[in-house]
Amino acid sequence: MTEATPATKLYELWLQQSLFNERLFVRVGQLAADGDFLVSVGGAYFLDGTGGWPTLLAADLPSGGPAYPLATPGVRVLFSSNENLGLKAAVYNGDRWGRTVRATRKSAIPQG
Repeated sequence: MTEATPATKLYELWLQQSLFNERLFVRVGQLAADGDFLVSVGGAYFLDGTGGWPTLLAADLPSGGPAYPLATPGVRVLFSSNENLGLKAAVYNGDRWGRTVRATRKSAIPQG
């Protein structure tokens, strides 16, 4: 079951700028961490909607973290010194659902 509001949504939308002879890339926009971080190579073999997003992060981060089906505003920076070595870091919005939607969803979910 996919947890998302019943609506048509744009999953990711971002702008990327390359700097310093294409060694530094800055990406800004609506981002999802599951496409950039903690990607399981073997996860593609399963019919799983998460594509390998770890359960620990989905359980611990607010609203499951910035992963499918809802991306969140963020900034990602990638520094690549060569083709084989790079460093990637990102900052994402803390709660992709937002307080209002989360409060509404909790009241709509049957308890007990």
